Amino acid sequence: MSTMEAELFEPFRSAGVADDKASASAQALSRRDVDVASLRADVELLKWMVGFVGAGVVALVIKAFAH
Repeated sequence: MSTMEAELFEPFRSAGVADDKASASAQALSRRDVDVASLRADVELLKWMVGFVGAGVVALVIKAFAH
């Protein structure tokens, strides 16, 4: 059991949840954190992509009206 799972397991146990259910819940929440980290990385990439495209559009607009 990882440190994160142990940190989640103990509060479940102190609330009176059975060991197997507390362990399963701690593992599920631990997997959720990995999924959230992956989504954050994807959003960061999308923000860069939108910024790059936006800068290209601004450059084209400026070039069109510079004549």
